[in-house]
Amino acid sequence: MRCLDIDEPMTEPNILSGLRTRILGKTVYCYSSMDSTNQVAKELASGGAEEGTLVVAEEQTKGRGKRGRSWESAYGRGIWASLILRPQISSFHTWKVTLGAAVSIARAIRHLTELEATLKWPNDILIRGKKVGGVLTEISTQRNQQETNPLILGFGLNVTHRQEDFSEKIRRQATSLYIESGKCVSRVTLLQAILQIMEEKFCQLQNSDHEQLLQQWTVLSGCADEQRTQSPRRIGHKVTYLRFES
Repeated sequence: MRCLDIDEPMTEPNILSGLRTRILGKTVYCYSSMDSTNQVAKELASGGAEEGTLVVAEEQTKGRGKRGRSWESAYGRGIWASLILRPQISSFHTWKVTLGAAVSIARAIRHLTELEATLKWPNDILIRGKKVGGVLTEISTQRNQQETNPLILGFGLNVTHRQEDFSEKIRRQATSLYIESGKCVSRVTLLQAILQIMEEKFCQLQNSDHEQLLQQWTVLSGCADEQRTQSPRRIGHKVTYLRFES
């Protein structure tokens, strides 16, 4: 039986049933098809939507990845979602939110599928060197200038794709949880796990506890097993050095 035949649809009742979070996903907007979940989340944030509001679509027709690249978002095959966040951190530190989201997704994949999901700086999720997901964090303009501009955290994850569901353009570089495991994974269950781990990570960031996050990212990126010198990364307007040690 095909995964598409047995997978639960991404509806508000399905997502909220069993979701154990205090903030993330407590308000959910579900759509069959839309241009971009990030764009809809920006509009909702501009209108005053509360922190943790989740936007989910079965399909995106204009999904975007880093540097404005298009992201294929086939109907019913993956998780295409965006969160509205209002973290009490400087805009120069939004990269930490991106890393926290990537770590959360990789950990959820490992927990539910036992696949060795890894990370590539700063926002790619890989399995066996092929891209299975990604994170896109954007700052949304707030109408009320006295309030902090919200962050829009978008993430996409290929879940039940078959090889033929990818276009020829990305077929060699992309993969899905189904392709790698041969098993059908519930998108709803996976999304719930991601949100629960994300909430834990974001609470750590709010408490300025980012050292543990950086250590987890280092392990999941495979850098902990490599002998390297300091590697510079330009973050905001300054260069931060990440130390990779064996």
